[in-house]
Amino acid sequence: MAYTSQSSFFVFFALLLCAITVSSDDESYAKILIKFKSSLSNATMLNNWIEPVEKLCNGYTPKWTGLVCDNGTFTGIKLENMGLEGTVDVDSLAELPLLSLSLMNNNFSGPFPYNDIRKLGKLRTLYLANNSFNGDIPDDTFSGMKAMRKIVLAFTEHTGPIPSSLSSHNASSFAATLQVSKSYAAHANEMGIRLQKSY
Repeated sequence: MAYTSQSSFFVFFALLLCAITVSSDDESYAKILIKFKSSLSNATMLNNWIEPVEKLCNGYTPKWTGLVCDNGTFTGIKLENMGLEGTVDVDSLAELPLLSLSLMNNNFSGPFPYNDIRKLGKLRTLYLANNSFNGDIPDDTFSGMKAMRKIVLAFTEHTGPIPSSLSSHNASSFAATLQVSKSYAAHANEMGIRLQKSY
């Protein structure tokens, strides 16, 4: 009986320690998210991003609008159809454990900070479609981003060639799901990248 009680105590202690760690991480992430929000304009749909918050996720349900949760863990940001403007503070995002980032269907314009995107080293999916992001995408933008599996740039105003750093991704699943604006289609065949017809 003593062994059983001792084992139960250690199990309880381990679970308590995990809960405290998650709560502490989420409190730190919350501060970073509020900093990121400050770079956005017309962000009224994010009015529930308010501290203090101990946990950002309850199972698969986020406490704050636009967050992505996986079994109690904060894993991404999904800010779609919100009329957002402003700049995308990638430096702040780099301090978060992001696997996915979606800013689709908003009013962002000007260049996207592609030079900093490699700071999001764990990112698997990036959705920027239906914004007015423009300009060329630097050739080495996605170099070293081995986790990346899907990039959606449809209906943006990007110009120039598809960055060669995309062709270095060996996963056929990545190539098959890449979406870009119509102006990029002419470059795809040359690089062996198959595009979904999203234009």
